[in-house]
Amino acid sequence: MVQSIEGRPPTWRGLLLAGLATGVLAAIVALAYYLLDGMLRGDGPWRYLNLNAAGFFGRRAVSGAFSTITLAGVSVHVIVSALVGVAAAWPLSKLSKRPYLCRAAGLLIGLAWYYLSFRLLWREWNPALVIRQPFP
Repeated sequence: MVQSIEGRPPTWRGLLLAGLATGVLAAIVALAYYLLDGMLRGDGPWRYLNLNAAGFFGRRAVSGAFSTITLAGVSVHVIVSALVGVAAAWPLSKLSKRPYLCRAAGLLIGLAWYYLSFRLLWREWNPALVIRQPFP
């Protein structure tokens, strides 16, 4: 079990905050990847982030320009990633005495979420995002 600075097991609030921080950090890394992927494809760095907001803005989101729609797409991505981080924090805290196993399980949770979200959630709610995902 994870130990706090005082040597006690962390509270549920501590696990919640650790999962939140991990999810937001993962979102920032993924956002950097999406920006780079957009530039390498020639679509413009903001295309994927705009499509992230297409569920809210419809056809207005299909552009490569930076706008408030881009900020909404970033917000959707960060919020969803933070929620996945929070959901994974408690099960992963049980593996904390084995850091390599904990990291491997975290990577598997992230990959499982990526696969399931594009195959189930986004296919229904935001099909344009599924078409333009970095890993088709």
